[in-house]
Amino acid sequence: LDSFPVLLNDEEFQSHENDVLDLNPFDGLPYSTNYYQLLRERKTLPVWQAKEDFVVAVEESSVVLVTGKAGSGKSTQIPQWCTQLAKETDFSFGTVVCTQPVATAAMSLAVQVAQEMDFTSVGNEVGYKVHQQDCASEDTVLKFTTDEILLREMSDDPLLQKYSFVIIDEIQERTVSTDILLALLKIILNLREDLKVILVSLIQEMPTLEEFFEGVPIVDLHFLDEAAASDENDDPEISEKEITSLVLNLHSDQDLEGDILVLLPTAADVEETCDRIAREIAMKTLRGDAGEAAVVRLHRCLAYGAQQAVYDKKANFGDGDLINRRIVVCDDIAESCFSMENITVVIDTGVKFEKVFNTRFRTYSNIKQYISQASASLRMDRCQAGGKLYKLYDHVHFEETASEQSIPEIKRFELTTEVLLMKRLLQRLNVSLTQCQLLEAPDPEAYMLALEELDYHGALDENGNLSDLGMVMSEMPLSLAEAKVVIASCGEGCTQEIVTIIAMQKCSDLFVVPPGLESKAAVCRRSMTHKAGDHFTFLNIFYRFARHKRSESWCNANYVSYDALKMADKKRSEILEVMEILELPVSEPVIEPQLMETSVKKALLAGYFMQIARDTDGCGNYHIIRDKHISRLHPDCGLVNSRPEWVIYNKFELTENSYLSTVSPVDPEWIAEIVPHSYLTNLPTNEAKDTLLYLAERYRGNAGGIEDEEQNNFKPNEIRK
Repeated sequence: LDSFPVLLNDEEFQSHENDVLDLNPFDGLPYSTNYYQLLRERKTLPVWQAKEDFVVAVEESSVVLVTGKAGSGKSTQIPQWCTQLAKETDFSFGTVVCTQPVATAAMSLAVQVAQEMDFTSVGNEVGYKVHQQDCASEDTVLKFTTDEILLREMSDDPLLQKYSFVIIDEIQERTVSTDILLALLKIILNLREDLKVILVSLIQEMPTLEEFFEGVPIVDLHFLDEAAASDENDDPEISEKEITSLVLNLHSDQDLEGDILVLLPTAADVEETCDRIAREIAMKTLRGDAGEAAVVRLHRCLAYGAQQAVYDKKANFGDGDLINRRIVVCDDIAESCFSMENITVVIDTGVKFEKVFNTRFRTYSNIKQYISQASASLRMDRCQAGGKLYKLYDHVHFEETASEQSIPEIKRFELTTEVLLMKRLLQRLNVSLTQCQLLEAPDPEAYMLALEELDYHGALDENGNLSDLGMVMSEMPLSLAEAKVVIASCGEGCTQEIVTIIAMQKCSDLFVVPPGLESKAAVCRRSMTHKAGDHFTFLNIFYRFARHKRSESWCNANYVSYDALKMADKKRSEILEVMEILELPVSEPVIEPQLMETSVKKALLAGYFMQIARDTDGCGNYHIIRDKHISRLHPDCGLVNSRPEWVIYNKFELTENSYLSTVSPVDPEWIAEIVPHSYLTNLPTNEAKDTLLYLAERYRGNAGGIEDEEQNNFKPNEIRK
């Protein structure tokens, strides 16, 4: 512990404030006054009471488990301690990386830790790397990132030799990437004696992790805390309006100090409730019935900058007056990814929408259900000692029906892209898939569907290993279908168009519809609609955005999101950079409109051939040919009035009114030419299958008889040539 310059007692504080300041061992500069002020605050965190236990555990074991309540300081202090330990050997075994399940959490932690380590900016000694943002350098010794990004890094560094410490934080989130990362780390630990792995999670996950890593030490940060008082409301049907009334009544209570936290099921609920609370508080303030308050929204759909508002200890309001009360309205992101101080009231609806992959229809459903009992405990921990907790659900029914833990993503998500990446990484480690042990087995149907889809796309060879094509697709930060489309575009000569379409598909909330301007927004949207299909509408919008020099004012005038288009622009550049690294040719834009449409649609078919539908009756009832399900075009689809017979689509929404969205018409003869024959023969028996098989046989006959792999014609080496 003598090597830790940050571990000071109170007497040492006084001497450092009045004497010569210590030098920061990382940059050689004297510590600032702000450093010591932050250090005082850090020493009050519960994690500091276990620092000696942690250091001893790291010295004695390659794997250390750490558990504690939210706000105990795990996410900020443990990475710093690991960096100090790595510094003792002058980083000869590597630097430190810390993963988070959410990109915005990685970014905010990097900013906070850089300040605590007395660095003036992020990107040098402390940095972060998330999708489309790499704020790290060769000087970075502590990097925050997401578990998915770290998996991608393993493509070039399978043993993670760049790092001496790997910290996996918030394991209780149990993303697919987290589970795969844990499985690979268990293999790597047998190949690297110098690697230290720190696993940080809630107490509920500790037995599973301890068994998985076979009896490793646990540093427990749970200490005796005064429990928050619980004022329970057993009405499970309380409306959003009643939540607003409860918040207003609490805010009007002059005896209540501190901030109010409201937990709701969805981002849409958060936005609507925030607007309602803000309006009501403004009216009460004008009447003099209540003081001012800052209403802060926090949910997973918000950009990083907007999410950081939750850290404002005092918020500016109106004319700049400081307000001491915040009302934070959020979804489940607040359970663990953000630390919030001064919360004295927690209002918990106890409900969430769980995203679950339907293996029958190969699409996701959002299922409304209770949060888990572990999540309920997390939410309770957000409340300060002596505070109030309002549970807006039937407590008895909750205890009887709610699961103890949330279902891991690996048991409820589609797995094709993850299995592709996992196969690549295991091949780099010379380990078979059957030898890889996961924390929990994936959903068997989803796993088999993933292998089937990999096979149809030509990603596997006859031995079940990745083919050359599969290796190239696994290098791309895209889904399997998207990667196949990009590679196909190289052969069709339309890479510029396809890369733009793929990037635009990643945008959420592309169209902006301000209240009261719905008709004007609809007119603008129709003016940008392309008759060739929704994919070409994306091209239209991006090209106009580019022609107007990526102007924010143009976006506002045309009711499209400037932030969404900026993100698409970044994603487009990212894909083109990866293509350059993989030595895939990038063609010039196609000038002739008809040729461009044909080339783009053929490339799209190469990747989305499992997403083909046919209008069975001429009335807009589309039959999804792979599973016989009937759907209709989404009302926002540009083809909703023309209703072409054969279409490809990006998304199938399994709701009360099932819809296809992002749709473009295709020629059935192209389907016969491009789609693997093995896929067509395995389709359910119906008229569409008979038609396509007939066209396929005719095409194969004209082509002199070709095999599936020749029909696909996507051999990476030939494409490079």
